[in-house]
Amino acid sequence: MVAYDPTDVNLLALFSGWFSKPVTEQSSRSPVTEQRAADLVIPPTVTDAELDELRQLLRRLGPLSNKQVARLMKVTKGEASKRVSKAVAAGMVSRTKIGKEVAITLH
Repeated sequence: MVAYDPTDVNLLALFSGWFSKPVTEQSSRSPVTEQRAADLVIPPTVTDAELDELRQLLRRLGPLSNKQVARLMKVTKGEASKRVSKAVAAGMVSRTKIGKEVAITLH
């Protein structure tokens, strides 16, 4: 087993770049504004046909969870969440927390 030598110059040179920035320096990223947050919630990739498919599922089956929507639409849970978020923003559906789950229902 090789012992660690704290005076090893190679190790010091390797790790010295990690600590070169002061912790108090502010990030150059802009703060998230309400407009930017809304852009993140309403994905532009969701089509009207996909929203119609969601509306038909909810009309036919009643309240569904995101997991059920994903399974029925044959998409990932993340994609189902994007579609539901756009439908919520458009005022087509609403989310209601019931226990640990969130029910998605038509307005």
